[in-house]
Amino acid sequence: MVSISYFLQFVALLLFFVSVHCEYFVGHGNHILVNETITKLNINTMIAETKEDIERYMNLVNSCDVTMDNEGNIILWYKENSNTMKNGCSADFVTKKEGQISLEFGIKGNLAKCISGSENNKVNIQNFTDNTLSFAYSLKNYELNEIKDGPKNGNESDCRDLKKCVNRKGNCLKNTPFYSFGWLKSKYSFPFSFDAVGGVWFYWDKLVREKSAQSISAEILINKTQLNSSTSCYKKHHELKEWEIKDKNYNYNNKNFTSLFTFHIMPINSMRKSIQKMVLNCNNDDKREICSNETTMQKCDKMFIKFDKEHFKLLIPPNVESTTKYIPFNTTNTTLTSKSTPINNIKYSTISTIKTTLTTIIKSTTAKTESSEIWILIATIVIVGFIIICCILFVASLFTCILICMNKKKNKEEVIKTNKTEFI
Repeated sequence: MVSISYFLQFVALLLFFVSVHCEYFVGHGNHILVNETITKLNINTMIAETKEDIERYMNLVNSCDVTMDNEGNIILWYKENSNTMKNGCSADFVTKKEGQISLEFGIKGNLAKCISGSENNKVNIQNFTDNTLSFAYSLKNYELNEIKDGPKNGNESDCRDLKKCVNRKGNCLKNTPFYSFGWLKSKYSFPFSFDAVGGVWFYWDKLVREKSAQSISAEILINKTQLNSSTSCYKKHHELKEWEIKDKNYNYNNKNFTSLFTFHIMPINSMRKSIQKMVLNCNNDDKREICSNETTMQKCDKMFIKFDKEHFKLLIPPNVESTTKYIPFNTTNTTLTSKSTPINNIKYSTISTIKTTLTTIIKSTTAKTESSEIWILIATIVIVGFIIICCILFVASLFTCILICMNKKKNKEEVIKTNKTEFI
């Protein structure tokens, strides 16, 4: 019994070790997440205070097209045929961990002409696809990579409402949900759609604006638990996460901004085929422009997402001081030298070195992300497999011992019986 007790304790410790020491990379900076807590901020470690600060973030790989307005709000821009549309982008924000966030989605241009719709008050779902973008939030980086090419098909158990999903030409999806936001117009208003990509549910509301309006926007509230709507092809909506930052090197002026919120604008490929199939009824032989592999699903000049300064602060790389003056990261002058200032324990001597090193950090961290997560998975499988094999061998050995004992006892009884018979 003592050996069994020690064995079970050993198994429990192994399982505890595997479950506790799982770490993930999240956000644009590949920050380290352990047990739902940010233990280390990478690359983006400082809060943007001015418009000039934004330049340092914009120079990084996979950064969004970002501006800061005169009030200090952060605006992410989405333009036709831009790098953001083609490849997607990511941004890291710090928040107050209020349990919910409000995102303001907007659109600019000659809205009377660039937003599709009808002159009556009816809503045609297909018109939403003329000005649509997709986005995700609070994802681990491996989850983000899984959906960059679109939703992933699952089995029937992954559906919330199988019948409704199938009837709307959908498939049960096993990936983490991500979302789309689109605009159209009716006779008196500008309705908007907020949907889970591939999720076969359509939520819309409307804004009453003059037809001559050049810009409109609407706010979407995302709660900590889930969105206030149902979905069919997904089991449930994605949960809002604001991860607490416990990196001792994180310095901030406002002590309320102590949690990390990650946001991603998805590449056009992630939503295009799903929307074409389920909303536009496209097929392989469809010649409509909206059904082509090159359609941008955008007719207006710009779409944008605004992050209110009272609830969001953008994280950026740290500053590099110059011996004479500040040298922007995007300068082409590679002969000017800067003061040897440590950034993430690395010293830089030239602006070209700064750009090269930051890019190297991101690439190496990304590689580390993938390899680390793969090795964690492999190690987990090996350890769990070893434990299962040990358990099977232990049970088999125990069962064999019991059979041997029973057989010996039976033989002994037969011998005694035989001896008694002979004695009589």
